[in-house]
Amino acid sequence: MKCGIVTVYNSENCGSFLQAYALSRTLQKKNHEVVFIRQNFKDHSVSPRNRLKMLVKTALRGNFSGVKRLKQKHFAFMDACKKLKIVDKYDDVSCFILGSDVIWDITVPFFLNHYPFFWGTQFKNKKTISYAASLGSADETDVKNTSFIPIALNNINTISVRDETSRRSLKPFCKKEIQVVCDPTYLLNKKEYDDIAKPLDLSDFIFLYYYGNVEKDYEAIIKLIAQKESLKIVTFGNGNQWCDINLAYDPLLFLSIYDKAKYIITNTFHGTVFATIYEKKFVVIKNEKTKIIDVLKMCGLSNKMTQRSDDIISILHSDFDYETTRCNIEAERKKAFLFINEALMGSDTNGKI
Repeated sequence: MKCGIVTVYNSENCGSFLQAYALSRTLQKKNHEVVFIRQNFKDHSVSPRNRLKMLVKTALRGNFSGVKRLKQKHFAFMDACKKLKIVDKYDDVSCFILGSDVIWDITVPFFLNHYPFFWGTQFKNKKTISYAASLGSADETDVKNTSFIPIALNNINTISVRDETSRRSLKPFCKKEIQVVCDPTYLLNKKEYDDIAKPLDLSDFIFLYYYGNVEKDYEAIIKLIAQKESLKIVTFGNGNQWCDINLAYDPLLFLSIYDKAKYIITNTFHGTVFATIYEKKFVVIKNEKTKIIDVLKMCGLSNKMTQRSDDIISILHSDFDYETTRCNIEAERKKAFLFINEALMGSDTNGKI
């Protein structure tokens, strides 16, 4: 079957790219042909106009090393996207797969403005399923006030979401069953990610994968750990200039960094996911988003999150029961594979296919 994936494969975010790659690779292993439907939206975060604005803004601040990293980031993601088959025409696609990630977050203007694409209503008379889509920050009230959603849900043959909050918020407006499945990054194991990872000539380091700037009390603790254990502090991007090594974002280098890091410190969803895939000692700080709480609970690692800088050292030095985590991830994988097989090959609730 030829499958067309509709997701944010090109947002220059490591997690977004890797969830797209993982779903694509999983379908290919099941002998499906996979393409991604190209996005040429002018308001996309990486449109030529928005990319130029970011470069100019960074240059005007005198941050020329930041300009260099932004350029490196762009070319790294362009190179990574060569692993995805991206098409403009999709008349011969048999099934469209919506997701994963927050493509249904109607509180974000980009996703709301392009809802026919991300909710699949523009792919008329074709089989459409969703895999691990998420409402992100939107809630049931937002859904209730968005008139197109019940129509869109009715047009989707088989529906799954990434989190229980999205399922609860959508359920009152949908007569079909809505399943919760794991993020597609969990569909591949460490060995499968190692196959595409870029070589990394670096060892003995902490990896800080963090959205925003780290607060001073956390910064002091991270520096203390690095000093006591003779570790470098590695991060991505132009923020947190106090780190020893600031690299340009690169999703394929990201995998090697996770493989070789001694510790992971993060406040992001996919930063947490990959810490569990690579079975690292990690800590999640200053983020209590439901999606992160849910993934930690699924992995049996809820005690690896903190709001207190004083807890970081004790968490990183604590035991990590990855035998339990491994079993839980494998159970979620099997559940996801079953959903994909039934959604692609089975009949939908209306008996159309």
